[in-house]
Amino acid sequence: MSPRARRWLRTDHTEASTVWHSFASVLDASSTSVAGAGVYVGDGLILTCAHVVNDALGNEPFTPAAPRNALVPVAFPGRGEPRDPLAARVSAWIPARQPAPEARPALPGDRVWTGDLALLRLQDAPPPMLRPARWMPMAERQSVRAWHGNGEQFTFANGAVKLHDSPVSYVDGSLEGAAVGPGYSGGPLWCAEQDAVVGLVLGIIEPPPGGFGSSHVVRRFLAVSWQSVRSLLPEITPRSGAGRSPHRPRPTGHSPALHAFNRLVADALTDTGKRAEQASRLADELELDVIGDVLVGADELAEILVTVPRALAVLCEGLAVDHPESARRLMSAGFAAGVSGLLSVREHRWLLDVLPDDAAARLEDAARSAMLHATLTSHLPPEYRDAPEEERLCQLIDVLEEFRSDGAAVVDGTPRVPAVLRAVEYLAALCGESAAGGMREWSDAVAARLGVATAALGERREDARAWARRERAAAEPQPRLTVALEPVTATGYRCVIWYASGRRDETAWQVLADDDTRTPEEITRLLHSILIRQGAVALPGKVPVVEFLLDSNDLDEPVDTWDNNAAEGEGQVVLGAEYTVVLRCPRLRDDIGQQRSWQSRWENLDRGGVLRLTEEYTTSLQVYGALQADLNASLVILACAPQHRAELRVACMKYGIPVVLWDRGTTVAGHDDPLVALMLNGSARSLPHRVRTHRARALAEPWRDAAQPALVWDDATSLPPMSRWSDPTGQEQIR
Repeated sequence: MSPRARRWLRTDHTEASTVWHSFASVLDASSTSVAGAGVYVGDGLILTCAHVVNDALGNEPFTPAAPRNALVPVAFPGRGEPRDPLAARVSAWIPARQPAPEARPALPGDRVWTGDLALLRLQDAPPPMLRPARWMPMAERQSVRAWHGNGEQFTFANGAVKLHDSPVSYVDGSLEGAAVGPGYSGGPLWCAEQDAVVGLVLGIIEPPPGGFGSSHVVRRFLAVSWQSVRSLLPEITPRSGAGRSPHRPRPTGHSPALHAFNRLVADALTDTGKRAEQASRLADELELDVIGDVLVGADELAEILVTVPRALAVLCEGLAVDHPESARRLMSAGFAAGVSGLLSVREHRWLLDVLPDDAAARLEDAARSAMLHATLTSHLPPEYRDAPEEERLCQLIDVLEEFRSDGAAVVDGTPRVPAVLRAVEYLAALCGESAAGGMREWSDAVAARLGVATAALGERREDARAWARRERAAAEPQPRLTVALEPVTATGYRCVIWYASGRRDETAWQVLADDDTRTPEEITRLLHSILIRQGAVALPGKVPVVEFLLDSNDLDEPVDTWDNNAAEGEGQVVLGAEYTVVLRCPRLRDDIGQQRSWQSRWENLDRGGVLRLTEEYTTSLQVYGALQADLNASLVILACAPQHRAELRVACMKYGIPVVLWDRGTTVAGHDDPLVALMLNGSARSLPHRVRTHRARALAEPWRDAAQPALVWDDATSLPPMSRWSDPTGQEQIR
């Protein structure tokens, strides 16, 4: 067979690039026999178990003290690696301990333990073919595979994650084939479905002494998940290479777009020298496992570009140096053929470098505001909310890359502006000049490679700056009226009113407290006159807030629709359109545990999840269970049946949810699309502004069957004032 007929990309070992180029053997320091396994995590570091290191050094397995200055021999049995051991020293040490609440050092004979991690730093440069493992979160029901520390492939043992309960997980081995035993500890648990390592083997659960019984545990072993590793050893930087993201399906079939793409690839790389040069770049950038003496064919190269994320971007990045138009045509054809990955590996790493701290939440908020008509949440993978910060950021960037256009106009004949560029520009507009400069330099470079017109990117940059000015203005404390409202009759209410100017050095002061019963019209006039007198008029980005303190039974009072019943020549005032009207129910915060949950969820508002209570939810117990299962949830959409709304609403607030949104006008369950759009099309903290805008537009377009949103907005940093009743004749009355 001629070299050209052979495949360039190796396909004989599915786990080759994921496991064997990162698999490590930890050897006994005195005999070079195998003590256990480990996994290379990059930067010259090997992750393994602390008890494996103790075994290698001749110590008791659960010795808690970290070895000092001891050299641990490590080998790399993967294909192409030298088998001579290299020396490593302990860089980080987490001793084995008994599970909480005891958390005492683990002892010989313990059947379950936690911790038990060690990082070893190579004393010399790592072998050239060594690659850091690709990690993904562990989850129940994943099928996993482990190997003995000697690295022999035939030692593989299969299992399934049966219980993932941080910080320790339980895996049941298959009853056929090899079983996990001594020498497997510290080794990677590889998941074929994720094409990644999801944890480490900790040890086996031994049956009790004596004869075997049918009730004994068989082939169950302990594992530590990637999530636990990241929380215990944050210094490990997860690999963010080009491995495929399991939540994005690969393009399949042979559509006309694919045929056109294949022809373009062949035309662009007819020169074998150029093809070999670009193929070498692809192999290096994407860490592909290839056969060095084979020249990749055009058809195989096209297949790689379609199936390997970022491959096309890497190729076009190289072609753009000498043939920019050819690179842009190829990129455009690839998009039409369903190729994934807008950014090259270099551009992706560059973006991660220039983004600020806490970037996942901040970029998500910026993206929602940048693309008001795109719902990002439905595109994010299920594990997104619980993933570590770095993984969440990479998953968010993956999703943003799939939006090839931000939906805005561009110069005729030029490529559209990708959503990820617009989102980064919006985030840059909120940052200091140093951080913003790095992000804008990145945007300029990516836009130039893609052929995006300078004018189009400039328009997005100006849009972002204008948005940032509005966000900064909105972040400043707004003038606020707090109204404690008590229904007295069917159409009459008693109220106590406080005013706060929004200045940080000034607290709210009581402006009215009497026993008069007022109608909605009179209350509207009263509130409006107070704000006018204080000079608190609605300005762009600075709309006064009117918050109503209500009993839980009165939260459906349509206070946002109250108006002044304007006389001829008098200006119209509808509270919910003129001002930002929100509801609070402070009486549900009496318990100290409830207050702490409320404060915690409010602090997590920018990063917390959104919980939809649909028609399946009918009891407060269900709400309790849902909130206990998602401690990050901060926002709730009530889409349940109207007859259950009051009970579920109270449960949400009782268990600490600070933001609850529902449609007061709906009479059926499940019709919550407008509420989802309101909740998700922008940052969480600008939700009250979006609700006010929606109410105003509903007045302008009465023919639309618009939702009637009611919003509980219970700011844990702004406690409602307390009533100070006194003789009302001694207070100034504003009527």
